[in-house]
Amino acid sequence: MEIIDSSPKFQHIVTDIRIVNNDILNLLKRSPDDVYNLTPRQFEETVAELMVRRGYNVELTQQTKDGGKDLIIANQRDIGNFLYYLECKKFAPNRPVGINLVRELAGTVSVDRVTAGIMVTSSYFSPEAIQFSEKIKHQMSLIDYVKLKEWLKLI
Repeated sequence: MEIIDSSPKFQHIVTDIRIVNNDILNLLKRSPDDVYNLTPRQFEETVAELMVRRGYNVELTQQTKDGGKDLIIANQRDIGNFLYYLECKKFAPNRPVGINLVRELAGTVSVDRVTAGIMVTSSYFSPEAIQFSEKIKHQMSLIDYVKLKEWLKLI
């Protein structure tokens, strides 16, 4: 049976997902370190929900072979339409995101000609990754665990 967007079954599934996301976000707001108990996909879904709550239109890409982007974020403003690729890296707290992953996202952003890239991690970025992102600061944002905890406080 095909589920269409306006069907009651689809609306029920969407409601269930929002309840689960809300529960996860409330848990993380109280205990941010529980982010390390999430699967990588749950981390992506959590970041997607955070972006939705920040007012963005968000599309979660397929779990594998996503082309170097976990989320596609649309932002329509009166000055124009903007499209962002967001890549999530759920790493252990002592494992930094290195320059190669940031370069890969920058390459995908450039090839696809989207507005900018955002990388979100449960960890931190290596000094080389930060230095590289500063060279393209208008096309790349790095969100580490400290900034992610700030976002959680705002929900």
